[in-house]
Amino acid sequence: MSEEFTEPDRRFMRLALRLARKGRGWTSPNPSVGAVVVNNGQVVGCGFSRPAGQRHAEFFALQEAGPRARGATLYSTLEPCCHIGRTPPCTEEIIEAGVKRVIASVLDPNPLVNGRGFERLRAAGIATASGLCSEDASRQMEDFLKFITTGLPFVTLKLATTLDGRIATRTGDSKWITSEASRRYVHQLRHEHDAVVVGINTLLVDDPELTARHRRKARNPCRVILDSQLRTPLSSKVLKDLDRSGAKTLVIGTRMANPQQADSLRAAGADVIFAPGRSKRVALPWLIRHLGQMGCTSILIEGGGEVAASALGAGLVDKVVWFIAAKIVGGKDAVPAVGGKGASRVSEAIGFKQWKTRRIGDDMVVEGYLKPAEGKAGRNPS
Repeated sequence: MSEEFTEPDRRFMRLALRLARKGRGWTSPNPSVGAVVVNNGQVVGCGFSRPAGQRHAEFFALQEAGPRARGATLYSTLEPCCHIGRTPPCTEEIIEAGVKRVIASVLDPNPLVNGRGFERLRAAGIATASGLCSEDASRQMEDFLKFITTGLPFVTLKLATTLDGRIATRTGDSKWITSEASRRYVHQLRHEHDAVVVGINTLLVDDPELTARHRRKARNPCRVILDSQLRTPLSSKVLKDLDRSGAKTLVIGTRMANPQQADSLRAAGADVIFAPGRSKRVALPWLIRHLGQMGCTSILIEGGGEVAASALGAGLVDKVVWFIAAKIVGGKDAVPAVGGKGASRVSEAIGFKQWKTRRIGDDMVVEGYLKPAEGKAGRNPS
């Protein structure tokens, strides 16, 4: 149920949201949740989600509160779980602690919960309410909410361009378009996603590591290379650092590729799989479904222009993070951010339904969610 919330309620839930951010990147396939225990207007316990398999945010908040949890209010960014998985149900710990009231931002859409957590608490005489700061909480756990309801990963397209929309000069030079501060933020994005996807041309030109190197301790994503003909060099950084980075490298080929090259890549430590069908290109809709079946809840697409065009054209992108440097490259032969055929009319252009801008270093960042175009955006070039 929902109710009118007070300003202190909002303040305590905002604290829970800040705590939840500490778990970003570590908790997949679970969401990153924050919890706060408040007694007589004072915060007596705080907690946030740890990696999957460890205890949930509510447990840590209650543990810190100890006996002060009796008669208190617990604020959580997600409805407490009521089922036995890899950890005991949070509802039973809340009941045992003597909590009087529980407020959640979002009801858990997991079929194993989906309101049952609150039902169990109410049956034990605990008051419940939901909806507080729900928009912020939903965005914070957008990958989990999509994956648990559809089985598909949340897809973010990252682009870094000059002011005139170029990702490289006419000679292919692309280092560095954006500032060091922006590049550190990209590393944070990698840390927060289960997989990062690039096309073979990006790999051949830039030889990226595709790891999170913005801080000493970070989680590296699974690196997915779209390589229909299996041209990934055995000297590539994504193969040379497998032991050091702990990151998995997955090369996606097609039936057009040489099987012997697949054997060589596997010997170098990569996982190689072949996309179904006889197309010369990897079909991105199939790839997104396949990564979801692997347990990836979030995917970061980093490039290049043809991969971006394919993902946008197929309607696979949920969110765009676009870094724009205050530079102009110019030239009709410079490489555009989005390739393919593109829209034939402005009315067919892909727009944003929610977006915001901010500055990172010397760059501007546009971040937003996509809305369907009025007309057809063009054929999927994959």
